[in-house]
Amino acid sequence: DTKFRLASLSTLATAMTVMTIYEDGLIDLDADISDYIGYSVKNPKYPDTPITPRMLMSHTSTIVNSESFLDARNKDSSVPLKDLLKNNTSFSRSKPGTKYAYSNFGVAVLAAAAECIVDEHFSQYAHDRIFSKMDVDCEYLASMLTDQENIANIYSTGKTLGWSVSRQLKVKDREKLANTYHIYQGNLTCSAKDYAQLLCVLMNGGQYKGKSIISEKSADMIMTTQFSDDKVNQCMCLQVLDSVIQDRKMYCHTGSCYGAFNSFAFDAESKSGVVVVTTGVNAKKNSSGLYNICADIIREVYGTVLD
Repeated sequence: DTKFRLASLSTLATAMTVMTIYEDGLIDLDADISDYIGYSVKNPKYPDTPITPRMLMSHTSTIVNSESFLDARNKDSSVPLKDLLKNNTSFSRSKPGTKYAYSNFGVAVLAAAAECIVDEHFSQYAHDRIFSKMDVDCEYLASMLTDQENIANIYSTGKTLGWSVSRQLKVKDREKLANTYHIYQGNLTCSAKDYAQLLCVLMNGGQYKGKSIISEKSADMIMTTQFSDDKVNQCMCLQVLDSVIQDRKMYCHTGSCYGAFNSFAFDAESKSGVVVVTTGVNAKKNSSGLYNICADIIREVYGTVLD
């Protein structure tokens, strides 16, 4: 029941929320993101190639986690998002849509565009369209949680306090819409149990306890491969891995920041899965790309319970 800051596991909830905007006919996943955010967002090396919402969700936009973005995010800077995107170092040398490179910055841009479309903070929109409909205590802002007495401090491997509860409760959206780039790729806060309910929505065609949270089409699209090469099989804020559990196609994601090391893996065919949230553990990963502690727990659960 303890609530954790979930780091990059947050991105899947962001994708699910954006898909409700898609269902309302307000966003075209293959349109230029510039059309929604109100100014040009282009890789300077490929000014004629649009960067699309689909690319942002599949991490092929060529927007990268630049030093300027990371510095502004970590210091809670008030540098406008537009100014960060003017920096040439915010983009890779690749042509948009042609190469995978995980990007928290790209997900932040996606959420900013969504705010422009719905004309409200993404945190409130996600609460209204996803979390409150499911009756889960899950929010991008810890200050919006119903139960604020059961939030975890985040500790580094060396047991140093990396992200305190008091600091988590102070995190806010930028006052001006489409300028929040420190929340929607990493600040989702909830228990492993409540996060697992989001995965249940995907595994059950968008349904949760008889309620339609997202459409079956949206759930299928999120779990459909958008980009693949010899290293990655990338869906929308999800990856497909066949090396986690033998003979199972697993949808997975990891998340780490400030000392949290989190992972989930689920099998849509058998409608089973595991969510692991940790703090203060060793950060090493295995060959599947999951943190060792998370992979060991996931495999143990499948070996002793789910098989």
